[in-house]
Amino acid sequence: MNSFAINFLVFLFVVALGTLGWFGLQQLETGEEYVVLDQGEELPEPEPEPEPVATPEPEPEPVNQLTADEQKLVADLQGLIEEVVVMKEGSSGTRVGVVQRFLNLYLDRSDRVDNAYGSGTAARVRDFQKDQGITADGQTGPNTYRKMIEVIES
Repeated sequence: MNSFAINFLVFLFVVALGTLGWFGLQQLETGEEYVVLDQGEELPEPEPEPEPVATPEPEPEPVNQLTADEQKLVADLQGLIEEVVVMKEGSSGTRVGVVQRFLNLYLDRSDRVDNAYGSGTAARVRDFQKDQGITADGQTGPNTYRKMIEVIES
């Protein structure tokens, strides 16, 4: 395209913008005209803002802080669940000691932890199982360990 055509198109574009601008300015009302138009009307009363409704803050749930011994016991019981350990009368070892430590805590006793699952341990396990509403067979397995953890955490 030649230079004359480009200059002519630019000129037309500027004239069109100017015309649109002039038309837009003609549509605006001056402040005086607005006031004159508005003088005869009363302003509506503003609606009162609704008062905020006080919603009670929810009470935080009590946080049961476990002692270090209770945390260790929960971790040991969780390990028994993960390893699917089942113990009964005649079992022995440190795993039995975990159950005996729990029973001492549960019954608020300080019996000796001898790591031997004897008749006394079996009887205390049966009592715990009856209290918790699970099968009271005197044996411990994952379901009994889960109940033990629930009792510690509650």
